[in-house]
Amino acid sequence: MQPKSLDKEPDNTAQKAPRGQLMNDLAKGAFIVLCLAATYKFMFADASNVAPAGAQLQTTPLPVTPAKAEQAVAPQSPGQIDEARLGQLIKERQAVVAAQGKVVFAASKPTTPATTPSAPTSVPPTPTVAPAAPAAPMAGRLAPPGYMAKVGFNNDGTAMPAAQKREQIANALSKIPDSFTVNWKAPQEKTAIYVFTDPTCPYCQKLHAAIPQLNAAGITVHYLLYPRDMARLNGNGGKSVTQQNLDNVWCSPDQQAAMNDAYAGFRVPVADCAALPADLKRMDSPVATHYELGNVFNVQGTPNVFTKDGKDLPGFQSAEKLISEVFN
Repeated sequence: MQPKSLDKEPDNTAQKAPRGQLMNDLAKGAFIVLCLAATYKFMFADASNVAPAGAQLQTTPLPVTPAKAEQAVAPQSPGQIDEARLGQLIKERQAVVAAQGKVVFAASKPTTPATTPSAPTSVPPTPTVAPAAPAAPMAGRLAPPGYMAKVGFNNDGTAMPAAQKREQIANALSKIPDSFTVNWKAPQEKTAIYVFTDPTCPYCQKLHAAIPQLNAAGITVHYLLYPRDMARLNGNGGKSVTQQNLDNVWCSPDQQAAMNDAYAGFRVPVADCAALPADLKRMDSPVATHYELGNVFNVQGTPNVFTKDGKDLPGFQSAEKLISEVFN
């Protein structure tokens, strides 16, 4: 009798297990795909159905701002002045001057009583000593508050010798550029004078009328604007009437024409240096600085003339006498 075979009938369970597991995995995968599809549909639905009402404004082209008229003008080459624009500004200023009429300017008295000294006279005497000032600083020490050195005077307040004063004045004037003054250039310049002037001063008006004669003699005139009524502000700030007028003279497109109007008694139209063509390179009004510079030069009245070589000629002189003083 042969022994009974130990081989058993193959177990189909072992073969069925992998197939069943595969089906389970496929079912799970299908379920995950369905979940992802649902999530995708929920999150990335048609934007037209869920976008805010104003979302489409983002695609609207922005309006294009038309260029300004002055931007269309061809740029000027360096150093070239826009003569057409300058001529238009001058014409507009002349029309305003004619419409405003004449106004007589004067160094008016303050509206409230004050104990300040009266305005300087038009023809002052030649000073022999410096105006009262705080004591001069000792060597090696800082100047006390309020101390102001003046041209032609030592730190102790005594007057310099004439030759030393003249040299100091000439040196100071040589540092003043033409762009800092209102100028009447001589066609054939031989020398120049610097005049602290105020158009409300009758003697300044006489000297102004002599400018053609001075220019013909070869003398260039540089005006430094010295509104005498600034002395009546008493340190309260603001601007005096004459300072306002001279500020407008400075910022006018044609300074000489505006200065002529001021001497003729006209109120100069309000002007702004920032509105002038950039080619002019006009600095802001230096009238307040001119006034302080006049105090440093010890100006006591107007007109006060200084020659290029340092002579101090206060008060009015006829054109003939002034020409002689300048050249001798």
